[in-house]
Amino acid sequence: MRDIIFRGRRLDTKEFTYGYLWAKNNCTVGRRILIMDSAGNKYEVDQKTIGQFTGRTDKNGKEAYGGDIVQHLYSGNVGVIKFGLYLDCDMINGGHVGFYVDWQKNRDILRKDLTFWLELTEIIGKVHEHKHLLDGGKEEK
Repeated sequence: MRDIIFRGRRLDTKEFTYGYLWAKNNCTVGRRILIMDSAGNKYEVDQKTIGQFTGRTDKNGKEAYGGDIVQHLYSGNVGVIKFGLYLDCDMINGGHVGFYVDWQKNRDILRKDLTFWLELTEIIGKVHEHKHLLDGGKEEK
């Protein structure tokens, strides 16, 4: 069994932090989302940037989270790792629930299941930091 780990962008430093998800209710402020790291420190994070660890890594061994942008090694096609209900290209009825790749090109003919793709892709960024990568692939260095 794997640990259920999340990441989110801290509101104070804008850096990503990793750990367990906490929700704190405050009558005057409303609901705040915190991530507690391995040292027990809690940080408030931007709710839109929260992504769950998939339990998998890309071809380079980099941990894959919801919200990561992946690029196929051979075609250059890019997509975003998401969690939820998805229909695969060969599905007529029903579907799957879990982590999948939402491809930018050929989305109706490509498989979506994340496990199939991770050995053939590399993570090239986070959708919350590098949304422009969805238009053209890798950044030029």
